[in-house]
This record gives sequence, C-alpha cells and structure tokens, in this order.
Amino acid sequence: MAKRQGANELFGFRQGAINARRYAVQQARMRDNLSRGFQKRVETSFNKTVNIVAKQVEDGEDVDGSLLVRDVEVEVTAVIRAQLNRVFKTIYDYNYQAYQVISAKADEGDAFFFGRSLAFEQAVALYFVNRDSFITSISRTQGLLILASIERLRLGDGTLAQIAIDLKKTFRPINRGRAALIARTETHSAAGFAHQSYHKEVSDSYGVAMVKQWVATGDGRTRLSHSSANGQQVSMDEDFIIGGRPMAYSGDPRGGAINVCNCRCVVIYTDTRDDVQDDFDPDDYEDI
Repeated sequence: MAKRQGANELFGFRQGAINARRYAVQQARMRDNLSRGFQKRVETSFNKTVNIVAKQVEDGEDVDGSLLVRDVEVEVTAVIRAQLNRVFKTIYDYNYQAYQVISAKADEGDAFFFGRSLAFEQAVALYFVNRDSFITSISRTQGLLILASIERLRLGDGTLAQIAIDLKKTFRPINRGRAALIARTETHSAAGFAHQSYHKEVSDSYGVAMVKQWVATGDGRTRLSHSSANGQQVSMDEDFIIGGRPMAYSGDPRGGAINVCNCRCVVIYTDTRDDVQDDFDPDDYEDI
C-alpha cells in the first residue's frame, strides 16, 4: 500500500510513557463487555435449535443430521457475524478516539490525523472468511452432540414427549458452558485481529516505525507460556512466538486452542521511541 502524502501525512505517532498494566485492564473491561451479550445470543441460538429438534422428536419425526448441522450453522453464522461487526466497530472507534487525544496533545507538525479506516468492512470480511472452519466445527459438534443424546435417550423407557423434555434439560447447561467459551474466545480473537488490522493500516499508509508488544494479564490464571512472553516486542510484520507457535496478535487462531481458548493477553502498538512501563514479573507465575 502506498504511503499517503499531503495534509494527512503522519509525522509522529509518539504516545510517550505507556502503562502496560493499565492498558491491559482497560482492554479486559472492553472485551468483557463485548462478550457478555454475545454469550447470551449464542446460548439462545443453541437452545433454539435444540427446541426445534425436541419438537420433531416429540412429533415422531426423523431428525436429519445434515439438516441439523446446516440449521445450527445458519444460526451461529448470523450471531457471529453481528458480533464481529460490533467488536470491530468498538475497537476501531476506541483507536480513533485514543489517537485524537494524541493528536490534540502533539506539537504542531507532529499531529496524528488517521481516523476510521476505510478498510473497516474489508477487515471484517477477511476475518470472517478465515473463521469459516471454526463456525463449521461449532455447527458439526453441536449437531453430533444432539444426535448422540437423542440416541442415548431413546434407549431408555421414556415416551417421545419425555425424551423431548430430557433433551432440552440435558442441553441447557451444555449450551451455557459452550456459549461462554465461544463468546470469550471469539470476542478476544476478533478484538486482537481488529487492533492488528487498524495499526497495520496506520503503519502501511503513513510509514510509521511501529512495533507491537505482548502484554500478559498477570494473575493466578495466566498460563506459563503467556507470562513468559510478556514484554516480547516485534515489528508490525513479525509474529510473536508464544509457546513455540507464531502469533500475529493475542487470540490469533494460529496459536492453537492451547494459546487461544480463554486467553486474556493483549498487544500494545507503539512508536519505536515510546516507553512501555510494566512491573509484571513472570517469575511470580513460574509454578502455574
């Protein structure tokens, strides 16, 4: 991408001293708020499908496994797509507002003019395409779980009506737990990708000498590979190495489930001259 010239040229991106712990807490609060409503919508989507299947069982109809998986995928896809737009808008607006403050504080000739990226919709579309296999996996797993439960319940002595009731009872806690994991993990991954996309656009468009730094949460639930990576700094086009796996951002699916599920790490994007202050000590968590 060619660098932009003229009135919108970026002459400086310096933020000065940055408190990594404060930034991590701020991002965690933002992502928690985003995932809370998402969890409820995913759970409702799962329950809706179970209720439909339960009604088919009660009516003595055969449940078509392929149609079940397709129906789950349609429901989940709609919910996830809506969440992605919400996450990306929140992250892009957050960065826009943050850098307006930087611009206002900067000296004349050192202002930051980059606003909401024109590539917003493209970034959402790219992320969604890369999550196709994830959505398919969710749908297939949910469908197979339902079919297996139907077969198990049919081996008992219950009537069709009782099987339908038991099926819904069985899946209420399952759906709640799966929805919570999906909401936390997917929101975190989407937010990480949104931050990366926004700053990549800044770096490429304005030729900013930008770096990114891994920030672990730093509590009793922080996994060793992530606490060890705290403070790791690379250029925009490089990957972090987390637990031996390359990751462009926190929540990057390339890190695998072991590095992505329930991860709460964040990445700070800075000018090479900024000072990231962090009192996190990975030795405090070496036994976790």
